[in-house]
Amino acid sequence: MRFTVTRTSEADEQLAAIWTSATDRAAVTHASAAIDRELRNDPELKGTFLCEGLWYCDIPPLRVFYTISEADRLVTVTDLAVIV
Repeated sequence: MRFTVTRTSEADEQLAAIWTSATDRAAVTHASAAIDRELRNDPELKGTFLCEGLWYCDIPPLRVFYTISEADRLVTVTDLAVIV
């Protein structure tokens, strides 16, 4: 089943900061779009469970942290980071 993927305002700010400082902005843009596409379908199969409802997924050059609400069919990206 399909999920709606959203980001917290903090995650939006993190993505903007990562994009602004990136040497390859196109890679960041493509990874961000791929994250949205991947997490729309079966987000629990696309990532790794950490704890207390928090998951993460790597799509280089980004690592994304997210929560899943099955009842609302909603994935919320809470944090983003650059994979080092």
